[in-house]
Amino acid sequence: MWRLLDSGRQTASQNMAVDETLLNSVVNGGAPALRFYQWDRPTVSIGYAQKPTEHLDLDVCRVKGIPWIRRPTGGRAVLHDQELTYAVVVPEGVHGVPHGVTASYRLFSQCLVRGLALLGVAADIAEGAASRGHTSAACFDSPSWYELVVDQRKLVGSAQTRRGRVILQHGSLLLRYNPSLYASVLRWNGSHKPQARLRLLRAKAISLEEILPCLPNYQELVAAVSQGFSETLGADFERVELSQIEREAALRLRQSKYETSGWNMSRKPEGDACV
Repeated sequence: MWRLLDSGRQTASQNMAVDETLLNSVVNGGAPALRFYQWDRPTVSIGYAQKPTEHLDLDVCRVKGIPWIRRPTGGRAVLHDQELTYAVVVPEGVHGVPHGVTASYRLFSQCLVRGLALLGVAADIAEGAASRGHTSAACFDSPSWYELVVDQRKLVGSAQTRRGRVILQHGSLLLRYNPSLYASVLRWNGSHKPQARLRLLRAKAISLEEILPCLPNYQELVAAVSQGFSETLGADFERVELSQIEREAALRLRQSKYETSGWNMSRKPEGDACV
């Protein structure tokens, strides 16, 4: 039995702390978990290996009141605004989850494809890794390993980390898309003029609002995507909340890690593989 958690809107530090808390719980023998959440305000998350001073325009973030945070997972910068965010935490070998990064990416993408199909969205899985030499720090400027696209434009961006054989993968399903805001918070190659940046981000990403005649509400999205995971994995889900022990652990992580400049500016060294 999997745990299904619906966290609603949370701060950036709480979202990342809860995801890591669930990872720790599963490492310690807890049940696999699928969690859905959103962000309490437009927020940028950067990948584990990114340098904020190189990839974000911190002055623009400050002026616009856009917080930013470092994820425990890899990948590039994501502007979390009008989206559904999912997190799946499971050991390799459970419910057919394969060993290996790309194989697990593909399986979770199949779960998302099935969930989106229930909403009337025909998404494809991008084959292979994105080309090297990205033109921006943005996650949504190109699809990577087995991410979801519609009309060759990225709809879902995901990232992973692993602790032992336990996987944490979380990702963003775009509901509405604001490429102007996205472009403004990033640092770009000097050859990119503002209009070129917008053209790039508009051409490379797509939202559900552009695909569907009527955007589903949050609960409809959660129901469809969770059913996609259930059908694809052959798993049963039980709706639960964090235990008291997990709530306390998430609070400690939030305060000691995700709200500190030591983590967000330079990251603490960890041995996990992040992709």
